[in-house]
Amino acid sequence: MRDGARGPGARTQDDWVERVRAASDIVEVIGQTVALKRTGRNLVGLCPFHKEKTGSFSVNPERQFYHCFGCKAGGDVFRFVQETEKVGFLEAVEILSRRAGIPVPERREAGDAGARGRLHEALEAAAAAYEQWLGDPARGAAARAYLERRGLARETQRAFRLGLAPEGWENLVQRLRGRLADDVLVEAGLAARRESGRGGLYDRFRNRLMVPLVAPGGQVVGFGARALAEGDNPKYLNSPETPVYHKGAFLFALDAARRRTERDGEMIVVEGYFDAIALHQAGLGNTVATSGTALTADQARLLKRVVPRVVLTYDGDAAGQEAMMRSLGVLLAEGLDVVVADLPAGEDPDTLIQRGGLEAWQAVRERAADPVEFVQRHVLRGGAGGRDPRERALQAVVELGVRVTDPIRRQALVERASQVFRQPERVIARAMDLRRQGQPSEKPVEAAVRRQRSGESYGER
Repeated sequence: MRDGARGPGARTQDDWVERVRAASDIVEVIGQTVALKRTGRNLVGLCPFHKEKTGSFSVNPERQFYHCFGCKAGGDVFRFVQETEKVGFLEAVEILSRRAGIPVPERREAGDAGARGRLHEALEAAAAAYEQWLGDPARGAAARAYLERRGLARETQRAFRLGLAPEGWENLVQRLRGRLADDVLVEAGLAARRESGRGGLYDRFRNRLMVPLVAPGGQVVGFGARALAEGDNPKYLNSPETPVYHKGAFLFALDAARRRTERDGEMIVVEGYFDAIALHQAGLGNTVATSGTALTADQARLLKRVVPRVVLTYDGDAAGQEAMMRSLGVLLAEGLDVVVADLPAGEDPDTLIQRGGLEAWQAVRERAADPVEFVQRHVLRGGAGGRDPRERALQAVVELGVRVTDPIRRQALVERASQVFRQPERVIARAMDLRRQGQPSEKPVEAAVRRQRSGESYGER
C-alpha cells in the first residue's frame, strides 16, 4: 500500500461516520436537551454547559454547528454528544448511529470484532426475552408482585429493562437455539455446559429477577440476577467475566446517570442495583452502583471522567461502613472530592427512599461528612480496639493522606485533620511523610508527635 493510502476498513468507518453525520440533524439532537427558540438564522437557548439566565447558546442549522458566547463551548453534533454524554468520539458516533437506525460496524481487530458482535447480539436477545417473560400474564405474575412490593413503578421497570428468567433449565437456551451457537451462549455467560454424558447446555439464570447491565452507549454487557425463591443462594448472581463485561470496570446505571451530572455536579455511589434504581425513581438520576463489589481504581477513573465530586452512600451496617472506608482511599487517590452520606444502622438507600422519599435522602445529604469527619465517626463507633480510638482514627486519616498525590488536596486533608483531632498540621504532615518512607503503619503518628515534643526540625529530609 502506497504511503498515505488507507485500507478498506478505514474507508468503511469513514463512510459510516459520514452517514451518521448526515442522518443526525444538530437542531433535533440538541433540541432534546435544550429548549431552542429561533432568532434569525440561528436558534438560541440556555447553555447546557454552564449556568446562565440569558441564553447565549446558539445553534446554526445551516453549518450544523453550535457555539456558546458565554463559556466558548462549540462544535458539531458529535462534539455535543461527547460533551453531554461524557463519551469518546466513536462512542458518540455509535449513540447517534443507533438513534438514526444505522447499523454500527465493528471497530476492533477483525478476528475479535465478529466475536464481540455475536456476544452483544446474544446479550441483547436475552434481555428482550427476559423482558417478555416478566410481562407474561402467568409466568411473570410473582416477579411483578415482588417489584410492586419494592415500590417500583412499571415505568421504572421498563426504563431499566427489568426481566424474568423463568423456572426451568432450558428456557433461554431453547429460545435462542438455532439463532446463536452454543459457544456464543456460553461465552456470553448466559448458559453453561452439562457435565453429564447427555451433554448440551442449560440456562445459567433460573427463577431470578433479571437486571440488564448496560454500558455507556446502550449495549447490554451482562446481567445481575436476584433470586426469587427463599433459600435460593446466592441471593444475587452476576454474569461472569466475559470479553464484553469486566466487573471491576463497570458501574451500574452510568449510561443514564451521566446525563444528570451537569446539573448536579456530583455522583451518588451506592452498592446495589435496587438501591440505584430506587434513587433514580425518586428523582436522583445522578446515581450509580458498584454492584456489590469493592470499588476499584478503574471505577473511580470512570467517575472522574464525569464528575468532580462523589457522594458515598452505602448500607448503614458494619459491612457498609467498612466498604466506605476502603472506597474513600480509592476515590481520593484518583483526585475526586468525596463526601459520605452516612445512613442510620439497618438502613440502606432503597429502604430510606421507601420510608421517607426524597425528603429523607435530602436530610441525609445535608448531614454528609467529609472524609476526615467520617473516619473519626467510624473509628469511634467501633469502640475498643487495643489503642485509643482517636489515635486509631488519626492513623486512618494518615493512611488516606498517603494515597493523595495532589499536594493541594493533601494539604486540605491535613488542615481538616488538624481541626478535627486538634493536632498541629506539621505533626500530621510529618506522619504522612514518615508513612510514605515506609514507617510501620501504626507508628508514624507516634513518631511525629515524639519528634515534635523533642523539638526536631521539620525541614527538608
